[in-house]
Amino acid sequence: EPQMKRHRKKRKGEKKLRSYAFPIDRTLVGPGDLTRPHHDYPAWDIGIPMGTSVKAVRAGTIRTVTSGGRCGIGLVIEGTDGYSYNYCHGSSLVKTSGTVKTGQVILRSGNTGRSTGPHLHLGIDNPAGARICPQTLVEAWYYGYQLAMEEAPTTGCYYDTPDDEKKKKKKNKRDRRQRHSTSTSRGDGKSVTPGG
Repeated sequence: EPQMKRHRKKRKGEKKLRSYAFPIDRTLVGPGDLTRPHHDYPAWDIGIPMGTSVKAVRAGTIRTVTSGGRCGIGLVIEGTDGYSYNYCHGSSLVKTSGTVKTGQVILRSGNTGRSTGPHLHLGIDNPAGARICPQTLVEAWYYGYQLAMEEAPTTGCYYDTPDDEKKKKKKNKRDRRQRHSTSTSRGDGKSVTPGG
């Protein structure tokens, strides 16, 4: 089996990783897993075995612990950088309150909450409360670098939701109706647009 590439050159804007940590053992994922889109909003999901140690990507204080609902067993850490880090779908919590260090194990992965299989869900909110796309950050952390958090986008890292698809279909249907209503028939089956 070929050896996976676990190193790359530093890219523009990246620095050596010091203040952040990759959340799981790097050998569990490949480079293609790092930028995979999330299903319906900015976040990162990665399938990993049940019970895998999950580490805090940034030092901070545990703000919320969850045990059910969509997130299942999880927690939110208010990072020392002002960003919030949301970890979901664990099987058990290792840390439930107080402060955590960068790279400290905080939970074991699982399949709780709204989940279709064992995985880690990582969501990051900026200081204003907007969700950001973790993929570029996760990729940099994987390779041992860090980016400025404010460089992470807020769109382009997730699939359209069924509601988005419905809105697009409605808009396309409305646009077709408007085009049709502005055309008139010549009687020979061809349409003529007024003024044309």
